[in-house]
Amino acid sequence: MGVCIWVVFMSLRAEIIFGLNALAGKTVLADGSATGPSDSAMAESLMRYTVKKNYTMYAWELGNELSGNGVGTRVSASQYAFDTMTLRNIVQEIYEGIEPKPQIIAPGGFFDANWFKEFIDKTPEIVDIVSHHIYNLGPASAWVGEAGGAYNSGHNLVTNAFVFSFWYLDQLGMSSVYDTKVYRRQSLIGGNYGLLNTTTFEPNPDYYSWE
Repeated sequence: MGVCIWVVFMSLRAEIIFGLNALAGKTVLADGSATGPSDSAMAESLMRYTVKKNYTMYAWELGNELSGNGVGTRVSASQYAFDTMTLRNIVQEIYEGIEPKPQIIAPGGFFDANWFKEFIDKTPEIVDIVSHHIYNLGPASAWVGEAGGAYNSGHNLVTNAFVFSFWYLDQLGMSSVYDTKVYRRQSLIGGNYGLLNTTTFEPNPDYYSWE
């Protein structure tokens, strides 16, 4: 089961968000559609571990780039809504008596108006935060769930260079104008669009824009 870890900085404090694999247990057909409910066993195990360790989780996010036509693989809005409801039920059970409970974030994919409308209509009391991804080179409260300018790990000497900060600052400003509550950068470390150099861990120029 794949897990993505996000570190979100809000009001000078770090909040931890885990991204959960929404394809576990599903059957992927030849046309790229994934059918059947998600297998939540690994997610449950991870949650129980964090509770046992007294780790405070800000949120759990279900899936990555499976909305609309997806990226290679897609899940229907109705199935995604069902899987999100399952995730909420698991969180309510595991975190019973624990406050504050982690929030539920979904779908963490590219915006498709019809898909998102159906998903949101089916999850008004289930999902806390609706997230979507933006990659301009290659749209409840709205978050930018992931952005790095150029997809597929960015491009060396471009997305990790000084000139790229102009793109980043423009994106932050545009997101603010449209009342986007949180902007999550892809990523702190990893690829050529990370805020830190993957070898030396020295800050890339965008790190100072973010600061």
